[in-house]
Amino acid sequence: MRLLPRSMAGRMIAVLVLTLTVAQVVSLLILIAERDRAVEDIRRDRMAMRIADAARFLEEAPSRLHPRYLDSVSAHWRRFYLGPRPAVPAAANGPVHPLQRRLAELLGGAPTAYRAGPIPPERRADHGGHARGRPGPPRKPVFAVSVPGPGGQWLNVVLLHHDHSWKWLGPPLLSLSLSALALAVVVVLLVRRTTRPLARLAGAAERFGRGDTPEAVPEQGPEDVRRTIRAFNAMQERLDRFVRDRTRMLAAISHDLRTPLTSLRLRAEMLPEGEGRERMVATLEEMQRMTEAALSFAHQEGQGEAIHPVDLGALLDSLCEDLRDLRMDVTCGALERVVSPVRATALKRAVRNLVENAVAYGGRARVTLEADAAGPRILVDDDGPGIPEADAERVFDPYVRLEDSRNPETGGIGLGLAIARDVVRSHGGDITLANRPGGGLRVTVHLPPAPEAG
Repeated sequence: MRLLPRSMAGRMIAVLVLTLTVAQVVSLLILIAERDRAVEDIRRDRMAMRIADAARFLEEAPSRLHPRYLDSVSAHWRRFYLGPRPAVPAAANGPVHPLQRRLAELLGGAPTAYRAGPIPPERRADHGGHARGRPGPPRKPVFAVSVPGPGGQWLNVVLLHHDHSWKWLGPPLLSLSLSALALAVVVVLLVRRTTRPLARLAGAAERFGRGDTPEAVPEQGPEDVRRTIRAFNAMQERLDRFVRDRTRMLAAISHDLRTPLTSLRLRAEMLPEGEGRERMVATLEEMQRMTEAALSFAHQEGQGEAIHPVDLGALLDSLCEDLRDLRMDVTCGALERVVSPVRATALKRAVRNLVENAVAYGGRARVTLEADAAGPRILVDDDGPGIPEADAERVFDPYVRLEDSRNPETGGIGLGLAIARDVVRSHGGDITLANRPGGGLRVTVHLPPAPEAG
């Protein structure tokens, strides 16, 4: 599986090409086997006819013509000669060779009257060498046929080692190669055309997961792919409409609350001086801040800031400079250049909330930026008391403040971490909290890796 390509298109192409190659090889092997069988049958039949003709001629022709005739019918890969004994030893109740049966049919005798088979290794030296009258390198005898000849002699036909010519494979191999190449090209084009809509869908899903609102994916490709794209477009539209409706509702509620809160505050300030009046005014001020924060968050979300590639190091350095101008103890580590597609304003606001919390509850904040294959990470460390591990998730709920573990004199309404996590998650990332071994809290902003080009 490790050798297979990672993409679906690559795997489909690899599987189809491999299957096609195996089918072509099997077809070629079957073709070779059938061709060899047919050639062997034709060669055996022609050899039997040639031997039968030679046996008849030797029986009828004068003995002085025998040497010249035997030399004329010999070739570079066979020898015809007369000898006192057969080249093939008698087989003890062995199977009758097909060549023996064919000779019996042609010469009108019993198959066992003729002999055909491989020459034993110990007798090959007696029949080796050149074919008579045929120059060339010595060849090893591998097969022989022996037929009773004139005057009690044996007509021996020795077949020397013959290199089979594979030149005939050229046209079939060329044809198979061209057909395989043509089919492979067609497969590549069809698979790429089929998987291209899936690639568009994957890109749109990734952008949607980062909080962007991509255009509807064109419904192209096979019907099942079209249904998947259609479902994704419908899901994207419903989610976008749901978020817009909720954001508008939150903005409307926050806006409508401002008037009654202002009226209540004016009435509270008209009450006689006393502890009850001050507590009521303080409560109304806190409600006012909560309403303003919710309205500000809804307004920013409703603006729909576009995603652009941003140098995170430069963004964090600018943020640290702004906070130092406000006399906050903020330091930035060595910030390397890391470019990531984000909403710059929203992300800067989210990190600012985290840094301001670190300064408020820990006295100072240290901001660092790391990056690897898993994506960029923004680390915000403070020297505060930390938080209980059981509350590491609860603090992200809106309006939650851990006053028992944080400075009780610090302001805030409990929306900073909730807003920061919403912003980061809208980019496809997340925020985690962890107490540092040396004391203090570490807030880690995880951002997804930049999408691959193409």
